[in-house]
Amino acid sequence: MNWADVEESLHQLKGRSKREGNLLEQVYLDLRHVKHWKTIRICELPEQHISYIVGQSEENAQEQIVLPILTSQSVDPHLMHEVITKTTTQGQRRVNLAVLESDSTVAYYSVYDGLQPPKP
Repeated sequence: MNWADVEESLHQLKGRSKREGNLLEQVYLDLRHVKHWKTIRICELPEQHISYIVGQSEENAQEQIVLPILTSQSVDPHLMHEVITKTTTQGQRRVNLAVLESDSTVAYYSVYDGLQPPKP
């Protein structure tokens, strides 16, 4: 991904609220420069007024869904179910929450639709 692609993706943030734009930008930059994801795009669920990020890490060929939230936001299980249902394929029923703290720390949590057995 070159700088023009980064600029184009960040340009998508314009028109959103300042809070949402800052949240998406911070998580986008963390994924791109710290996690070294090779493809990243910003998508929306317009009926829920939710923006999320879709991308691929260098070691994982499958696209992943990332839902950025602030530590001050609560997570509604019904909303999470709706996000997972509308953004994932039948085989991949997982969304990664990117929880952003006020000091710019981003913690990632995987949220599954239903119960998942632990990995051995």
